Amino acid sequence: MDIMTTIAPFVANLWTILAVIIVLIVWAGVSGHGLHKGARRLRAELGRATGQITKADSATAFRTQYEAITEELGGNTVLGPRWREFQQTLWIPEAGLIRETDRSDAWFDLGLLRAKGIGIDPRYHAALPGLLVGAGLLFTFFGLAVALYSAGGIVAEGITQVERNAALHQLLSAASFKFWTSVAGLSLSILYTFLRKYELHTVELALEAFQSALDKRIPLITPVQMQAEANGHLSSQTTVLQSFSNDLAISMAGVFDNAFDKRLGEHIGPLTTAMQQLAESLTGRNEDAMEKMLGAC
Repeated sequence: MDIMTTIAPFVANLWTILAVIIVLIVWAGVSGHGLHKGARRLRAELGRATGQITKADSATAFRTQYEAITEELGGNTVLGPRWREFQQTLWIPEAGLIRETDRSDAWFDLGLLRAKGIGIDPRYHAALPGLLVGAGLLFTFFGLAVALYSAGGIVAEGITQVERNAALHQLLSAASFKFWTSVAGLSLSILYTFLRKYELHTVELALEAFQSALDKRIPLITPVQMQAEANGHLSSQTTVLQSFSNDLAISMAGVFDNAFDKRLGEHIGPLTTAMQQLAESLTGRNEDAMEKMLGAC
């Protein structure tokens, strides 16, 4: 007796089929519970973070409360790592509003389902409906293959028509039971697809609320806007520097003129006095010489 003939009664047994269906139900139920639990935890954390952000009712208020909000969000087990990465993209000037250089939805998305404390694998849950269908079909076709192999004796010689009809009836009954695993797999696949869609939709709504609150308080600034603002600041600085240079040049010119006049007067004064004395001395000598000449005549 070969192995196919040995396992045929076990595979065709109704309790075996029910056990397979129960396994499929438990598999889908455990996975669905894990998805629901993780999605609920993520929604709760997003709601808490949104509440922390909305404490600041405007972008200006957020600027003043930024340090406190950052400390709270940075300590969040689920959102903390993503928030610290998002911080690196923020432009925080010494004065003015905090601006984001990249949209928040690039950092806070459904990828948070993989975060610590959530532990959901989105790829697994996306593939699970197909896995349920595949598992149901696998058992169905495996059972049919075993049943058809073991029913080969129907066409054997030496059996009566009554025995042949009984064997054929048993084969068809077993086959009909085996299709229930496929029905169970398909039904669970459809139900799980709706469950997954609902859970992800609720998470997306929580993400949109969080992103909206964040974007209202941290306006987006594009590279073009950053360049335009930088150019404006440079132009203002250039104007101030030009005005300062002109004022400095005028002030220095006045200072140098006064200092130069003073120093020049100090040096030229003695020279002028000496020249005046020399001129007076020469005039006196000329007068004496003229007098002598006139007296001699």
